[in-house]
Amino acid sequence: MKVTILGSGLVGQAIAYRLAMSELFDTIVVTDISAENLRKVKNLLGESIKTIQANVLEKLEEIVQGSDCVSCALPGSISFDACKRVLNLGIPVIDSSYMPQDPFELDAIAKDKGVVYIPDAGFAPGISNIVVGYFAKNLRTLENVKIYVAGLPIELRGPLRHMVNWSLSDFIDEYLRPARIVKDGKILSVDPLSDLETVEIRGVKYEAFYTDGLRTLLRTIKARNMFEKTLRYPGHLERMRFLKEIGLLSDAEFELANIKIPAVKVLEAIFMKHIYDPNMRDLAIMYITADDGKHTSEAFLRQSYNESLGLSAMAITTGFTNAVLCEAVVEKVRETGTLPPELFGMRYIEYFKSRIEPHVKLEIRKKEQ
Repeated sequence: MKVTILGSGLVGQAIAYRLAMSELFDTIVVTDISAENLRKVKNLLGESIKTIQANVLEKLEEIVQGSDCVSCALPGSISFDACKRVLNLGIPVIDSSYMPQDPFELDAIAKDKGVVYIPDAGFAPGISNIVVGYFAKNLRTLENVKIYVAGLPIELRGPLRHMVNWSLSDFIDEYLRPARIVKDGKILSVDPLSDLETVEIRGVKYEAFYTDGLRTLLRTIKARNMFEKTLRYPGHLERMRFLKEIGLLSDAEFELANIKIPAVKVLEAIFMKHIYDPNMRDLAIMYITADDGKHTSEAFLRQSYNESLGLSAMAITTGFTNAVLCEAVVEKVRETGTLPPELFGMRYIEYFKSRIEPHVKLEIRKKEQ
């Protein structure tokens, strides 16, 4: 079987590595416009992987021809168009991008072509959805669903008590973009910094703030209360609130020497100097609880940077999830249309755990009352 991976950044590299370990695919193709990214793929996996340097959107149909499935690790700004075109060819797509569009807009196309489209195939959303779907199936009703996730530096440093090894504009957007939550059965849009919380997970204290990660869960899961919060080390959120109060963390513009400059661009330039480190050693954390008013289930995941592979914790948890879903699509899944990860989790949790746990430890259990 043949799988094609669109994009060879950190997530694309992790997808390629995990799929190279699979016995299901004898041909793995990775494509990217960046020669440097493709060189890293070759360094990681050698000649067993075929690479194609190209503008993916310009040569998409040619690149994916003959594929049994396509893994999308493109930026969210261009992934919707790419996924739509691949689905129109009758090829299933597993998509890790965080696109702004509603993935259910691709449902009709996928069903018409008789293939499946799995969006949000990553860490959070992704693994978090799979777990919530499993809990929803096993609990009588869902009263409260609490999702805590984080990508953190292993070493606490920097003026913000946080470091970033990914897109600074996307990082800033987490604190600006209204977060959708469910409260008393109603979907609300809230300020990310409106309800800060201190939580202790496995003996470690963190700060938590709302982030907009529920996405398809808002449509597919019925819960009285449900939210996603992102974890940070204590002291970080106080600093972010200060930046908001002085106008740097905002959608406003500054006028300097008769030139209007967006505040976020000023902040991004400052962050590039003080908190951006592409070589940062990171860890990914996930803690989820769900209850029906009487019984509580919980899930926990902690993944660290892999020194031998040179892959970040976030790349591993995102990329390996995508890869396992690729395997599931060619081996197990028979649904067509848009299949969000939570619906996959309701039906195929044992398959997912058996494939992901040799590499990423995911604990799921009933919590003692």
